[in-house]
Amino acid sequence: MTGGRSPGDPVPGERDSNVREQIAHYERMAAGFDRSVWSLGRRDNRNHLVKISAIARAIAAQGSRRILEVGAGTGLHARWILENTPAEYVGVDVSEAMLAIATRRLAPHAGRFRLGIADAHRLPFPDGSFDAAFCSGTLHHLADPGRGLAELARVVRPGGRVAAMEPNWKFPSVLLVSAFTKAERNAFKINGASLARWASGAGLAGVRLERLLYTPPSPRALERIWDRADALAARVPGLRRLSIMLLVSGRRA
Repeated sequence: MTGGRSPGDPVPGERDSNVREQIAHYERMAAGFDRSVWSLGRRDNRNHLVKISAIARAIAAQGSRRILEVGAGTGLHARWILENTPAEYVGVDVSEAMLAIATRRLAPHAGRFRLGIADAHRLPFPDGSFDAAFCSGTLHHLADPGRGLAELARVVRPGGRVAAMEPNWKFPSVLLVSAFTKAERNAFKINGASLARWASGAGLAGVRLERLLYTPPSPRALERIWDRADALAARVPGLRRLSIMLLVSGRRA
C-alpha cells in the first residue's frame, strides 16, 4: 500500500444520499477546520487525544492489521493511528480539500496509508476488507446514519471491531453549535439509544455505549488538574448523561 490519494468518483451515487451537501460544507471549512472556537483554538489538543484513545481501545487498534476511517478529515486521527499502532490505515472523506491537508500531515508515514473520496452511505470496498473500522463526528452529517454504520460493519471481517463516536446534543456547547449551524443540526437525531439500535441493526454483537465527559483542553499547564477533574466527573451519573461525546462499539458477528 502506498501513501497518497486515489480520489475516484467524487459523487459516487447520489440517490438517498446527501453527499453533495457534505462536499459543499467541508470544502468551505477545510482551510480553517483545525482551528475552532469550540476547541479553544485548535483541534489537535488534549481532548482530541481522549477521543482517539477511546476509539482505539474500542476497535482494538493495536491488534489490527488494516483499519478504515470514514470521515478522515484532515488526518488527525490517522496520524495518531499511524504513530501509535502497527496498522495500515485507509481513510475516506467526501472533501478533496480536507484530504489534501491530510496527505501533507501524513507524509512522514508514506507507504502505510491510503486516502480516497467516498460516500459513507456506499463504501467502495468489498465485504470484510478491514480488521476494524471507525468514524468520529460523521454519522450526524449523513442523510441515513444507520446505513452509514451498517456500511462500516459490512466492510469489517467477522469478529472485527467497529466504533462510531458522535457529539451529544445535551452538552451545552454541542447544543449551541447544533442549533445555529445547519450542517450540524442532525446531531439532534442522535442519542445513546439510536446509536445502540443502529449498531444492533448493523449486525454488531456485544454492543457497548460509552459516554465521554472531559474538561477544557487548555491551558496545557493545567492538564494534570483537568485529568483529575475528568476522573471525578466520570463517577457522577448525572454528569455522565451530559457527556460531550457518545461512543458506540461492537464486533461484527
